[in-house]
Amino acid sequence: MAVTANTESTKLILKVITGQTESGADKYAQRSFANINPDITTADLYDVAEGISTLQTGDVSKVQRQDTSTLVSE
Repeated sequence: MAVTANTESTKLILKVITGQTESGADKYAQRSFANINPDITTADLYDVAEGISTLQTGDVSKVQRQDTSTLVSE
């Protein structure tokens, strides 16, 4: 039985450094951007993330792509 994954939605997630704890460790916040076209290439999505990162007050420490797919047996 063959199974196909149909990507239905994509989300861009940025992990941003927002400050430091009393012990000196970095504090983080997560920025999520939903309703991204699932057909976007990884390179293009990274370019979008770089553009958004310039609007953040803290440094972006991680860029993530989250795809949601439906599995269909054929």
